[in-house]
Amino acid sequence: MLNRASVERAMQLDQLMVACGQTRKFNRPSLKRADTSGTIERFWGSASFVGTHEVRFDPAEGNPDMECRHITAENFLICTGAGSRSLVKLPVDGEYIVTPKHLLKLESWPESALILGARANGCEIATILRAFGAKDGKVFLVDGQPGGEDRLFPQEDEELSSFVESSLERSGVKIFTSSKLEFAQVHEDRGTVECRVNTSVTMPPHPDDPQQKPGIHSIRKTVHVQKLILCAGRVPNTQDLNLGVVGVDLDERGGIIVDEQLRSVSATHVCAAGDVVGRVGLVNVSETEARYAVESLYESEDAEPVDYDGVCSQLFLQTQISCVGMCEAEAQRRRIPYIVARVGLELIQPVMGRMYGLVDTSGDQLLHLPGEVKKDPAGFVKIIVSNDADMRLLGLRVCGATTSSVLQTASVMIHSRAHIKNLAYAMYAYPGVAEAVLECARLVLGTNFYKVHAFPETCYVHTWTPGPLPEGEDADGQGDWKPVPRRQVVPSYVGW
Repeated sequence: MLNRASVERAMQLDQLMVACGQTRKFNRPSLKRADTSGTIERFWGSASFVGTHEVRFDPAEGNPDMECRHITAENFLICTGAGSRSLVKLPVDGEYIVTPKHLLKLESWPESALILGARANGCEIATILRAFGAKDGKVFLVDGQPGGEDRLFPQEDEELSSFVESSLERSGVKIFTSSKLEFAQVHEDRGTVECRVNTSVTMPPHPDDPQQKPGIHSIRKTVHVQKLILCAGRVPNTQDLNLGVVGVDLDERGGIIVDEQLRSVSATHVCAAGDVVGRVGLVNVSETEARYAVESLYESEDAEPVDYDGVCSQLFLQTQISCVGMCEAEAQRRRIPYIVARVGLELIQPVMGRMYGLVDTSGDQLLHLPGEVKKDPAGFVKIIVSNDADMRLLGLRVCGATTSSVLQTASVMIHSRAHIKNLAYAMYAYPGVAEAVLECARLVLGTNFYKVHAFPETCYVHTWTPGPLPEGEDADGQGDWKPVPRRQVVPSYVGW
């Protein structure tokens, strides 16, 4: 018999599938108008370079109205995106071993699944499966990083990693960190996939021998699931473009190597944007890169280079995770002195929770999944500010409900390199997460309302200053530090 929770989830699933269909069709009317106006010409099919300034187009199957064509141009913009990474030992069959793309084509959601890959999309898919019918304890998330750090998102601060893991575990997801999938076999007669997970566990030295080095112990667990979902990263779609004809250099992942103007470093008449570059796998970054690439091609005075330090990212888990700018670990990697302040949303959000029906009668805990009685901590806001005269915002991390509303302001602050007082003295909307962000800024300046000594378990502020350079890490032997290479600062679908 269907209970209220299952009916609500079925309705939500139906609404989700409708929304996905509408999203895919969203841009079609505008493209049709562009077709009729003559401003663009579209071709459905595949293309590859046959010369330095020439592309061969082959129409897609089932499209008899189009013919093979050769197209010449002075400049090219490549936005072919990325696809799921294929694994030789785990060939995708679309039924038992699948990719995230296959999930939208399923007639029903699986009751059990093992997800290989614990990056952003792996964590989100685990949350979706639990929300739409997978049994408690029957969704397994394997990070595929044997010998790595024993936590999710190791490039992020431990506080955020711990919050993500706790959110997933409370929703009924079993997490395997520092683990690998060493065996998988499809049993069609049972309709399952047999999976064996190998987890590396560091064993501490024996108490009687403190000089003993820590050992590595392997723990194996076998599970049977209906679906094995591969989320082991994404690979730029460049393999069929014949870029060697043009002389476009690729990195080790197959991504196009570009300069600051997003032009190929080896063929400057070719630009690239989005996942095919592989810098940050996010829609907002791809759109911004493509816009800048076109503007720079036409030498527009308004062309504004992409600021990757202000990139915004969101993880849609049981509790929403919002990130912009760098975390503490990245600031330390760049040896930037900083001040970090943290405020718990339990001080701010009880009023918001009652408005949205997300809290229980005590007002201290948030509720999320329909039909569930599990409680989720309210979350926190943490900001990082440079510890110098500029006191500019370096990064923001927010864990909690309705947290995305504060990302844009933080991104503008980072891009403009504005003093943190511009944020601390701003007027905020009440009630909202912005109140906690402003309270963090005031905490940095020493004008905060919630005092650390009164709420030591949920509020703190401290500083970090880089120590002396390790021997051998200076650029010229004179103590001058060589800057580290830039890397993405927020979780994405290509990086961590």
